[in-house]
Formats: sequence, C-alpha cells, structure tokens
Amino acid sequence: MANFIIASTDSTYSYTSTIPVGYVFTPQSNNSFGNTQGFLRKKQIGKSRVKATVVLMVSVSDYEQTLIPMLSYATNVNVTFDRVIPASGVTTKEFTFETLALKQIFPDDTYEIQIELIEVLD
Repeated sequence: MANFIIASTDSTYSYTSTIPVGYVFTPQSNNSFGNTQGFLRKKQIGKSRVKATVVLMVSVSDYEQTLIPMLSYATNVNVTFDRVIPASGVTTKEFTFETLALKQIFPDDTYEIQIELIEVLD
C-alpha cells in the first residue's frame, strides 16, 4: 500500500501516511423500515454510504497535534485512499471523521491507531 491522505475540507489539518495501512470498507444501508397500523410493513429506500475503518502507524506528535484536533474540528475531511472506494469508482471522497481509537503504544514513540470514517452523501 502506498499513500493515505486525510485533510480537513478547509485544509487546516492534513496528514499523509506512507507507512502501510489497513482498510476495511463496509457498506452502510440508509434504508428505514416501519409498521403501519400494526400489519403493513413499509420500506423507505435511501442512498447507501460507505464506512471506512483505517488502521495506521503514527508518531506521537502526529497523533496529538494533527489527528486529535482533526477529530473535533468543525468540518468534514477529504480522504484519499491508495485504492478505489467500493461502489464509487473514485479514490478520494468526503467523509465525516467519526472515531479515533488508540490501539497500541510502541516503545519507539509510535502509536497504532484506528480511524472510522463515514461517507458524506452528495
């Protein structure tokens, strides 16, 4: 794997990883279901979106000075993957930065982290 780039939409915060990372793309249904009068089942179909789970190896300074502020920053993020995002045909899309989890701390001031991103629908 080559590059993973995440940047706030106004470019205030930006992070590029050249260290190999792991991705998991999961389709998220945007459908809603309901019962009417207790017997009729109703389905409202919405556009599906993609949830991306990314595992990164980052330095302590990148984690504390870039990624943590980006999590609470007021804008969405533009994310560029080194592969095509499923069902979209592109490698760059706008996402909402949902969660940031510290998975493991290594002795050489390196962290293994997990980021969860949800696609912003057009």
